[in-house]
Amino acid sequence: MAEPHVISALTKKRAYLLGKLKEYQKLVRECKKDINAIDHSLHLFDSGYCIDTIKPKRHYQHRFFKHGESTKVILGLLKEHGQLTNRQIYQLAADKKGLALSKELKREFSKSVNGVLKLLGREGVLETIDNQDNKIIWKIKDPDINLNS
Repeated sequence: MAEPHVISALTKKRAYLLGKLKEYQKLVRECKKDINAIDHSLHLFDSGYCIDTIKPKRHYQHRFFKHGESTKVILGLLKEHGQLTNRQIYQLAADKKGLALSKELKREFSKSVNGVLKLLGREGVLETIDNQDNKIIWKIKDPDINLNS
């Protein structure tokens, strides 16, 4: 004998997955259409170009932040606190996002945040401060810079 609450839950889950599948199919159609347009453009510029030599690039979807959000969070924290260690930035960013991270996810989250810190350092937005504790301390290089642009 089927339990009504089980049938109801499975029906809702199936409906949800069908909707999700429909969205993915729409996305696939749009990607194929865009690829086809790019292929035509390539052939306009070089009719002998072999498009089969173009290898697909892996698409990375950020697990913790939306596009550009990690930079805004980090810069906001540094603007608010002045200077912070890597660990402080990880903890404050996780708190700001409301993330309760397991040990493994903490490692992944810290790698993600560290990558953004290094990128901002290379771009000259952030700089590190020397200290005696062998901790990396970050600060905004030019505190008067407009970070909203």
